[in-house]
Amino acid sequence: MRSIYRETKRHAMSGRLRLCVACLLISVCGAKLSADGVDFSALESIVENGTKTYYGGIGACLFSDQGTLWRYRSGGGDNRIAFDENTEIHIGELSGQFTVLAVRALCAQGKIDIDSPVSRYLPELFSGANANVERIGGLKIRSLLAEASGYADRPIPNMDGILDADSLAKRLSGAKNRFPEGVRRSESALMMDVLGLLVEKASGRSFGDYVRDEVYGPLGMVASSFEKDSTPPEKSRFYHAGGEPFLDSSSDMYNYLDPFFSMRSTLSDLAQCYSYLLRTEDEDQTKEKRAIDSEAPFSPAIAGQLNRQGYESGEGWILTEPSLDYLGSVAWAEGSYLSHRVVVILARNQNVGIVLAGNIYDQWGINALRDIGIKILKRYIEEQFKIPPPSFSRPEVREIPADVSPQPGLYASSQGVAIVGVGNNLVTLECNRAYSEFAFSTGESFLPTTENEFRELKIIDSASFLIRWNTGTEALMRRPSFTHYSFIVPPREGTYRPDAEASGGWSDFWVIASHGQYFTISGGDMKEYLLLDSSPTTAGILCDDGSVFFGKQVLIDPSGTVSIGFAKPDP
Repeated sequence: MRSIYRETKRHAMSGRLRLCVACLLISVCGAKLSADGVDFSALESIVENGTKTYYGGIGACLFSDQGTLWRYRSGGGDNRIAFDENTEIHIGELSGQFTVLAVRALCAQGKIDIDSPVSRYLPELFSGANANVERIGGLKIRSLLAEASGYADRPIPNMDGILDADSLAKRLSGAKNRFPEGVRRSESALMMDVLGLLVEKASGRSFGDYVRDEVYGPLGMVASSFEKDSTPPEKSRFYHAGGEPFLDSSSDMYNYLDPFFSMRSTLSDLAQCYSYLLRTEDEDQTKEKRAIDSEAPFSPAIAGQLNRQGYESGEGWILTEPSLDYLGSVAWAEGSYLSHRVVVILARNQNVGIVLAGNIYDQWGINALRDIGIKILKRYIEEQFKIPPPSFSRPEVREIPADVSPQPGLYASSQGVAIVGVGNNLVTLECNRAYSEFAFSTGESFLPTTENEFRELKIIDSASFLIRWNTGTEALMRRPSFTHYSFIVPPREGTYRPDAEASGGWSDFWVIASHGQYFTISGGDMKEYLLLDSSPTTAGILCDDGSVFFGKQVLIDPSGTVSIGFAKPDP
């Protein structure tokens, strides 16, 4: 089978022309638009402080639906060049957004139906394959776009710089299914590779050519590419934690073509793209631009996701950010590639967004970069639109009425376990590794005494209460209906690390713990679930279908050692 991703060297000679076009575009879109009353020096200080703390260099570009409003740089891409809007950066997982746009363009052009199984357009990839590959072939294209395939994995460096269909089929045969289709978001480079092959097959063009012509071109992006790195002079080098650049050989290990991970761009190009995506109506839209659906990525793509995962997502975007929910509709995304970090945040009601890029090898640096972007966006919107962030007001601590005081102890739901305590006119809550104290407010409502992820605790009756988070997530917690287990030997507490092959790859570890007379299990999703009394040697797990433990049970051997098996279906 032919390669999915061919290097398109025949376009190399147009590089100088594209660079000239880029300079012209930057001179037009880079001009500051009117922003009366905005203190841009305050925004510059936010970037400068972030650079001193975290980065070798940061570039930031604030934009509206009409173009760039403000841009600033601090630090360097390396020791020779500034980290500015023209510096080439690897955008990591943000690459998948552009693969999604390419598939959406195919759909708008009538070449595919996203509610069809992916095997309809790639029969040769899935025919005669094992059961796992056949299952993947039955997944709807819409599920792949929403990253709701139920598979989760990371990119594998490909030293050959290409990925052909034969190689993809082999990787699919060993893919590990973790969740049912359509119940939660889980990133999968493999599924994005399948979409890349779909783009090629449905368009009759190479993946790189189609994205360039049907996505970059209509959006005016002139310095972006999925193609193999040519190391141009304005490239930002990668940095080790100690500040020294990576060796060329280290960078080459990650220099491969992948629709999930390998795109390179500039802040100028990204701002151009995201500025367009903020436009709800555009009288000047060309036919090619109309082919890119600018609304679908920002619509919740997975039913019930908020209560399963604590946030909502679209196609390539996270749609939940509690610190910005007072602004209305917000979308954000981020990508990391070696030491490169990129974050984009869109405040869609105000038609304003920010894209930032940084260069440091620090796994937590992406969180710091997102915080910088949030601070800049809040400050700008407050000054330009007179919309200040809400302030936290600590509730008065007063006596809890006896008829609404919860009973201390363990409560549970399919979303996790909550441990409640009562004392000093406060209710304490531990839930999914978060802690808060609540003071009585009015009726059956208790409010957190500090600003944290919780919004409210509401008493339903003597055996249940409702937790509300700032994300909009809700969980109805109840006291267990049983008071003891029928185990011959109780499960042994501790951390278990299963063999990846034996466990099917669904979880890297699990932890058994006790809370009074009850046992719980937790894993990599940061949630703790109640073990249910099933038999003298087994326990069920109270969880929803978005948990890695869904459909599984705890098996207890005579020594108390725990293993995990698949639960038997109800008769």
